[in-house]
Amino acid sequence: MSFLSERSVTVEVVNSNGVVMPYTTLRESATQNRYRYILVPGETYHYVATRNTYYHITDDFSLEEVANSTIIVDFSSMSDWLTSLAYGKKSRCGLQEFAENRCFLHPGESQLQGFL
Repeated sequence: MSFLSERSVTVEVVNSNGVVMPYTTLRESATQNRYRYILVPGETYHYVATRNTYYHITDDFSLEEVANSTIIVDFSSMSDWLTSLAYGKKSRCGLQEFAENRCFLHPGESQLQGFL
């Protein structure tokens, strides 16, 4: 059984015991990879396909449901839902926008706390 995805996508399959299954990656085309797995009948599996760290597609399956087939992982319909982030005490009053990588501290917490 195999997964077909964009080359920028990683696919991980785990069994019901949480063991990550070994695979081989084949270059299907200039833009796609094929992840090939050898799985055991009667076992339940879970896959997570990840693109750009933050986008995931997941599902559960058994070998009997997908034997000798290819699961196509397609992120084309996904888009960003969160376009900005603001913080303030009252709505429409003194809002400040922050960059995505901004680290927020809890009240009384110091940036040096882990280094002291």
